Amino acid sequence: VLGYATQCGGNANGQKSTSSTTIFNNEPGYRSTSITCSLNGHTPGYYGPMSIENFKKLNEAYQILQTALKKGLPALKENNRTVNVTYTYTCSGSHNDNCSQQATGVNNQNGGTKTETKNIDGKTVTTTISSKVVDSTAKGNTLKVSYTEITNELNGVPDSAQFLLAQASTLINTINTACPFFSVNNQHGGPQMEPTRGKLCGFTNEISAIQKMITDAQELVNQTSAINSNEQTTPVGSSGGKPFNPFTDAKFAQSMLANASAQAKMLNLAHQVGQTINPDNLTGNFKNFVTGFLATCNNKSTAGTGGTQGSAPGTVTTQTFASGCAYVKQTLDNLDNSI
Repeated sequence: VLGYATQCGGNANGQKSTSSTTIFNNEPGYRSTSITCSLNGHTPGYYGPMSIENFKKLNEAYQILQTALKKGLPALKENNRTVNVTYTYTCSGSHNDNCSQQATGVNNQNGGTKTETKNIDGKTVTTTISSKVVDSTAKGNTLKVSYTEITNELNGVPDSAQFLLAQASTLINTINTACPFFSVNNQHGGPQMEPTRGKLCGFTNEISAIQKMITDAQELVNQTSAINSNEQTTPVGSSGGKPFNPFTDAKFAQSMLANASAQAKMLNLAHQVGQTINPDNLTGNFKNFVTGFLATCNNKSTAGTGGTQGSAPGTVTTQTFASGCAYVKQTLDNLDNSI
């Protein structure tokens, strides 16, 4: 929701830039499918531009979530799925070193690559970083300036509820810790953000609520794991279907109680996730944030195109910006079905 309003820029390692432009593709910019970081002349940091390093963190987490959403959210107990994620960003401008060999680790600025393998949540994830230089006169170069394009390919990324929640946590915690400056111009006839400028960590109620939703959802997944570990696979009585005997079948009874307790916690947590951003429970700027931005997938477009705000899960369009598309109802339905 706040991505398009975040002011970002600078050079590598949080240094002030003079003429650097770094563009992150497949991001919800203002009526665009990319976000441009080009606030020069200011040192990135608290109440300043978000550094490119921090935006790279945001971008990778966002791209993983988008890819998973497009595929369809996994069941809470599912932990064997993986996805392949590919995303790009570009760097241009004098002395812009955000795509340099030092920043990316590639062996050559034009045509170089770097491959690394990590074990994440029991999955082998291979990341390949590719770099190429595009000349200003190259065919198809709509920017008309020379730039370096970085492509990141992540193969075998975990597609589990817990890992995806970790990406969501990375998004909100990076925004909160970096606390960059933001500024928006409210459009006539569109949702009105309040305040229109300041520091992102100033949205304390909103950030706290989102963090709580993520924490509740993570605990919900933990309760699912508890149910899986207590799953009963042998017949009651363990001897051809004899009647249940509380003395000889104590382990089964304990499993039933553990499952019942976990399911009760899951139902309560699922309710909490929904109620955290229920407009009926909110007031002031927080309520405006939810009704005007976080839950505006079907609101009339402010672009005058006759369409609606937002986009399908996992898809970035020119109408994605400032539209939270939280899919809370669908998420809660999935939780209920899983429980």
